[in-house]
Amino acid sequence: MLTGLTPLPTPNQVLASIPSGRDDPFAPMAPSVSATPGSRPAPVRLSLPPSFRFTGVISSAGTAKAIVDYGATSGALSVGDRGGSSTDLLPPGWTVAAINADRGLLTLRQGRQTVSAEL
Repeated sequence: MLTGLTPLPTPNQVLASIPSGRDDPFAPMAPSVSATPGSRPAPVRLSLPPSFRFTGVISSAGTAKAIVDYGATSGALSVGDRGGSSTDLLPPGWTVAAINADRGLLTLRQGRQTVSAEL
């Protein structure tokens, strides 16, 4: 046997040393899977609809209205307004849950989740 030479690694050692990763680094990320079997994944946090802007609040006789822009449309929303049925200032399925004129806060609901916009 020759001395002073470093032995070559085995094929398994070579494969084990290669970092594994995504086959396509530009592919969309897959949703994370819960490590605990049977547990529910964390819900995706609700965000404001695209092209929605909360721009002001009007309060008169104890009733508050939120001034908003949605796409090319501008107008006022009241608590209880529902997108797709009572207003075109919200996407279908979205509802005005609360308007706090003192704090400049608008709360929208979609399903069981809410999201707030602040002036």
